[in-house]
Amino acid sequence: MLALTAILATGVPLAQTVLPPLIPKPVKVVVGLGTFTIDEGTRFAATGEARKVIEPLRQMLAKASGYSLPYTTTSGPGVISVSLQPNLAYLGREGYALEVSPAHVRLEAPAVGGLFYASQTLRQLLPPSVERPDDRQPESWRLPSVAIEDSPRFEWRGLHLDVSRHFFPKEEIKQYLDSMALLKLNVFHWHLVDDGGWRLQIKRYPRLTDVGAWRKTMDEVWSQGKLEFPEPEDKSPRYGGFYTQEDVREIVAYAKARNITVVPEIEMPGHSMPVMAAYPEVTCTYFAQNVWKIATGMHHATNYCPGKERTFEFLEGVLDEVMELFPSKVIHIGGDEVNKLQWNRCDDCQKRMRDERLATPEALQSWFLQRMEKYLNAKGRTMMGWDEILEGGLAPNAQVMSWRGVDGGIAAAKSGHPVVMTPTSHCYFDYSYQSISTRKAFEFEPVPEVLTAEEAKLVRGGQANVWTEWMSTWEKVETMVFPRLLGMAERLWSPASNRDADAFLARSDRFLERLDALRLAYDVPTPTPSHSALIFAKQAKLTFAPPATPGATVRYTLDGSDPTPDSPNYSEAITVADTTQVRAATFVPSGRRSEIVSVACARYVPRARTGLEPGLHLRYVEGEWDRVPDLHIETPRPVADIDPKPFLGRDKFGLEWTGYISIPSSGTYTFQLGSDDGSVLWLAGVKIVDNDGLHGYGAKSGAVDLEAGVYPFKLGYFEAGGADGVDLTVSGPGISAGPVPAAWWLREPLSPPRS
Repeated sequence: MLALTAILATGVPLAQTVLPPLIPKPVKVVVGLGTFTIDEGTRFAATGEARKVIEPLRQMLAKASGYSLPYTTTSGPGVISVSLQPNLAYLGREGYALEVSPAHVRLEAPAVGGLFYASQTLRQLLPPSVERPDDRQPESWRLPSVAIEDSPRFEWRGLHLDVSRHFFPKEEIKQYLDSMALLKLNVFHWHLVDDGGWRLQIKRYPRLTDVGAWRKTMDEVWSQGKLEFPEPEDKSPRYGGFYTQEDVREIVAYAKARNITVVPEIEMPGHSMPVMAAYPEVTCTYFAQNVWKIATGMHHATNYCPGKERTFEFLEGVLDEVMELFPSKVIHIGGDEVNKLQWNRCDDCQKRMRDERLATPEALQSWFLQRMEKYLNAKGRTMMGWDEILEGGLAPNAQVMSWRGVDGGIAAAKSGHPVVMTPTSHCYFDYSYQSISTRKAFEFEPVPEVLTAEEAKLVRGGQANVWTEWMSTWEKVETMVFPRLLGMAERLWSPASNRDADAFLARSDRFLERLDALRLAYDVPTPTPSHSALIFAKQAKLTFAPPATPGATVRYTLDGSDPTPDSPNYSEAITVADTTQVRAATFVPSGRRSEIVSVACARYVPRARTGLEPGLHLRYVEGEWDRVPDLHIETPRPVADIDPKPFLGRDKFGLEWTGYISIPSSGTYTFQLGSDDGSVLWLAGVKIVDNDGLHGYGAKSGAVDLEAGVYPFKLGYFEAGGADGVDLTVSGPGISAGPVPAAWWLREPLSPPRS
């Protein structure tokens, strides 16, 4: 057993050397004096399972340092010993103890999982260059003296990946698992099935991958309404892929070696459009007879038919192969966002509801899921689903993943069901960093205060989710995951009392050097300008908040060109006197650059206007776009305000409001524009808020200094299918954030029609 207790008792003073950043933060850390030097005399002592655990790190360190680091059977100075110690059982199966002194290093744990995590902590104590052994750098290979006792707060520390919308090969899945292992995450939630494609080989049903794994070319831009699954003989360009059963076995074994359980998700009863294209007999009869509509975007026809016995025969056959491939106790069945209108039009479903005395479609879904749960339970497995599985009554032994806030998780825990918390507010890493920052991910608390102590024990942990509608490249996935996954990992491992966000962010900034060594892409914060646009009569000043990332600089240009590392270095306010565009980006020492922020600058003097009347002009056009269209050639109609409600629920259309906005007093005004899909706001021809492109709901804001007066106004919006909506709020001198007052809108009178 290690000497942590003794070190704590003796009160050894802290060494002057600061520990490398450890993420997640260990439970107990005591820093001693001196260092352990790895040199040509260093040996490893480990046998059996302990040797298997430490061998990858030993090889990495040997290659990076150039020392042989052989195994020895003796103890003594210069030895790194690794062993299983049953007397540390109080730390739990994932807990460990680690001691570094000038004479030796010891890693001990009661179980293999804990020993693996001890090796990952030792890895983080090593210089970051250990991560790139093929690019050896001169190093002083020293480990700081430290004693650590550590164990996780939660048993479920998850990371999800959607491979249905965009497919990623197994080499990239392994990179994902490597990143998880470094941060002590232990559940990989593999979202293999959704409307975008079926990604798992099922030998009993080959058309699931022959047809369902491929769609007509749609790589960079995701569109639910464009989904089309061609037959194998169709030689037109196609996009997709799938994992063979051999691939899956390889990935599951790779994960197991890193103490990661792979939990597959096989969606049912909804989100299964590729299944309906491949095997239409398992959907409702009306839709099976019109399957061509499914393959061309009739995306509400994505449900299995609970009225047919053929459906359950099919699903049981699929699950048999899934369970043979995945040893996970938990099988995730989705169960979310089921459009039950399909069942209302199905004679088979209606008959099933009468036979089973089910009063509502929600009760039919509950009956469906309870039947599938019994099948899984009989095979020794447990069913998990998103919180919609609560609707109509929860299956007796089901576990709930709460994503629509925490209320579903609270309800499940209060009824005695295990819960994994993953609310959109903190855990959806497809959301922008403006919505969920690294700080916000760190501030996630999985256990709601309303739960009793006994109910809180049913919260198994939490999870970050990565939905890939808008992530067509692996670099984009990594950028959306890092660095905020550092915050999530720490929140799920470290004690609840670990709430110092500033201290964590300081460590995470230092941890970026290791991400650089690993060649992982990560988000570099864009410079934060004082204004999103400048509208001025003579001149104006623009400032940027200093970057928090150590060693980062802001580089800018004044001619609209992209900034480079050689562009001027921002150090003081920039004076702008002409109509132009200021472009800036953050550069970090590794050479990585943030996205470019652009600030439009325009000389404009608001002038008095006569003959205007209250309201705006609105143009509406049906069509398909991936950027906000210009609808100015269309005939407008007069409206009193910005109100999209009459058009919501339709697919594929654009709206454009034009006119003038009357600013009552001079000052700084902040406009916030939220939409699903894209939207853009212009004042006086200057882009104030750019929320353009295909995306789920998100809001962006822009601040601009305005003199009192009347400004030309334009708001463009388009909807590409699925959810929809657009809203605009403003705050400024004397007004708190809220909808723009209707009295501010002015428009030119419409010309009377020619006779």
